[in-house]
Amino acid sequence: MCFAPGAVFALLRWTQAECGAAACCIDIVRAPHTGAGRRCGQAGAW
Repeated sequence: MCFAPGAVFALLRWTQAECGAAACCIDIVRAPHTGAGRRCGQAGAW
């Protein structure tokens, strides 16, 4: 998955227990600028 450098996006995560209780978490993050870390299309797991 690739995002434009400096783009802001959100990740939504949730879990549910067997008893029916649910938890939800949202993380708002910014993509790194060009040259910071990996580039789109590089092989390997994040």
